[in-house]
Amino acid sequence: MPFTVRLPLTIALSLFLFSLLGCGEKTVVGTSVSKLEASQNCIDCHEARVSSVTGKSVADEWQLSAHNLSNKAGCADCHFESLTHSLWHPDCTKCHGGTPMGGTKGLPPYAIRNPDSYGSCAKCHNAGGGFRMSVYDGITTNPLTNHFSTPTLADYTSGTYNPRYVTKNYEKSCRSCHNPHDTTSRINILRQWARSGKGDVNALPWKNYDFKTRGTSTPGATAANSFGTDCVRCHTATGHLNYLNTGSIAPFGTSKTDGKEVLACNVCHIDYSYARRQVGAVTTYYNKSTVSKMRIRISVTYPNIGESNLCLNCHVGRETGAIIKELGDANLTANKTTTPSGAYNFSNASFENSHYLTAGATVFKTSGFEFYSSHYYNNPSFYAHDKIGVSNFKNTGTSGPCITCHMKPGNHTFLPVVKDNNGNVTALANSATCNNALCHNGSMSATEIEHQKEQYNAAMGALKAMLQEKLFIYFSTANPYFFTKPYVTNYVETGSCLNQPVKNWLSGASTTDPTYNSSTKKCTSTITGGTVGTGPNNMGAAFNYNLLYHDFGAFAHNRYYVKRLIYDSISWLYDNDIKLTSNALGYLSDVEAAIQNSAVLTAQQKSDAFSYLFTGRGYTTYIAKDSRNWRPGSDPLSPVY
Repeated sequence: MPFTVRLPLTIALSLFLFSLLGCGEKTVVGTSVSKLEASQNCIDCHEARVSSVTGKSVADEWQLSAHNLSNKAGCADCHFESLTHSLWHPDCTKCHGGTPMGGTKGLPPYAIRNPDSYGSCAKCHNAGGGFRMSVYDGITTNPLTNHFSTPTLADYTSGTYNPRYVTKNYEKSCRSCHNPHDTTSRINILRQWARSGKGDVNALPWKNYDFKTRGTSTPGATAANSFGTDCVRCHTATGHLNYLNTGSIAPFGTSKTDGKEVLACNVCHIDYSYARRQVGAVTTYYNKSTVSKMRIRISVTYPNIGESNLCLNCHVGRETGAIIKELGDANLTANKTTTPSGAYNFSNASFENSHYLTAGATVFKTSGFEFYSSHYYNNPSFYAHDKIGVSNFKNTGTSGPCITCHMKPGNHTFLPVVKDNNGNVTALANSATCNNALCHNGSMSATEIEHQKEQYNAAMGALKAMLQEKLFIYFSTANPYFFTKPYVTNYVETGSCLNQPVKNWLSGASTTDPTYNSSTKKCTSTITGGTVGTGPNNMGAAFNYNLLYHDFGAFAHNRYYVKRLIYDSISWLYDNDIKLTSNALGYLSDVEAAIQNSAVLTAQQKSDAFSYLFTGRGYTTYIAKDSRNWRPGSDPLSPVY
């Protein structure tokens, strides 16, 4: 019988492990061996492998990451499930001997080709840990709770829980935001995003409701053919991708525990190459149904602005001022799909809300309630913000106005300016483009932006004052925004009938004090009188205020359109006549008379409002009762007051 030596299994394993020194499994090597050293044999064989996504060497990318630089994870930590699998990997046995185990290539016992989809990231990064606090730009966030928030049952029941990054649809999908090999080079971009309105888990656009349920489940429903709810397409990542791909506005998900979503990286980027999705010119549908009265369909196709088309899908509002005009017209028009069954009752009508952050519609002047026919709102010949980043207009590139101003160079805060802790503008994010020789040529500074914002706010204050003084309605940041008395925060209805939303939009109407019905737990009041036909314009003036209030950069997006909306709204509210100058105070403009005689505005607010609405292009200092105090953008040869 031949003589044989049978080594104990532990000794055999030890010798085999020694032969594998460098393959990278952290349980294989001693602590004195770095992840780079442990991964060297893998690198020797795979250093020529190029990522199919980024086009770069996989080994080079990994060496740039914190996984290597902080000695946290080598090749085998992610690509092998366990020590046993690495010992009998079918490729390793070619050199090191042993009998390979069976299986499917790309999965254990082979090297895991896609550790992310296999769930390998969760070996270290999970709800139990694997994260440290993130401090960036003076703001501290908790990546652990951002990725894996764990609401209580009470939170789920109340609906007040935060969104999270790793929702059901983003499990085993870390690559939606992260390059799996180089997790570090773009970390500051990800930190910016996490602190922006797109990635902030405390932001209301993601937190306020379980938006994945707020869609229209009717088969085939789209924004074009439906009057139903479509919040899901802009307030969830999955819903937006569905909308871009198929036009669907259907809800998704079956459980609250699936999680609320933020706007993840893969909404705008096709993969971790971070190339932007390409979408064509955007058509937005402003559809409104009043059930028995009328059904309105208004669509707007916006100019093709290249990569910035991505932004227009969700930043042009959900209603425009044209909706109110249609409601006020009892006739069948091209925008109505059914014959109206009578006039819309503006003495008992809920406020029409434009929705929020409607910058794109401001730039292209489609959003506001326009008191004049459209040609009165034509942009001046020198207006160019709608051409920024289009075909390299004036050396501004080809990314379109949104991305050029809000994201360059390399900016994922999505803010076009830099602000201090008090919210004051300290710099322009893309000053190079804004101030190039063909645009503002160095004249647009943080100081100038703050100056324009201050004057704009004063003009908005004048419009707010007119709504209060002429219509006796009060604006609040609480939905539905306009109330019959000043809004009381945290008020719970117990019979005092405070915080009653405005329902009567007619001028001169008389409304009794509301009375509380303990059975229905509602407040009711009686409305009498009121001037027929004034409702649409009165609501339109309120619409313009709310629209511009929620477009935080409106004064910069399209200043002449914004000035005209404010001016016309004040002009109407002053005497319910947009064209006739009726004041007996010697002012050529009713707007000037209205502001001068406001009992609400301070002297400084009046001065700033006048400067914003009247001065510019040769007329630099406001002079009371001057003939140049005309409607913004008027032709000096035939001015409009």
